[in-house]
Amino acid sequence: EALSKLQKWDEAVVVLSHAVTLYEYFPSYYVLGKCWEKLGKSENAITAYRHAIKLNPDAEEIHLSLAETLQRQAKLDLEQAALAYRRVIELNPEQIESYQKFINS
Repeated sequence: EALSKLQKWDEAVVVLSHAVTLYEYFPSYYVLGKCWEKLGKSENAITAYRHAIKLNPDAEEIHLSLAETLQRQAKLDLEQAALAYRRVIELNPEQIESYQKFINS
């Protein structure tokens, strides 16, 4: 996480990719997804977020990142984005921003 805070995305991806092979820890997958996003690698970010969700299906922030990444993706996988936003809303009905993004997806 220190490398991502320093914005050394390439190095962070290498370290985190190795770390998750040793121990599947959902925050590591989440930060890995964020790093992939910074590098413009949406597909890799989506994969990392989905791994994090498998490990912690109730993590609202990860569902939100997945939904936003799917929505930004070049091919705009809106159906998948809508499902991810719906899950964020289930986890936190007060997440008004997700309602707006869900409606716009």
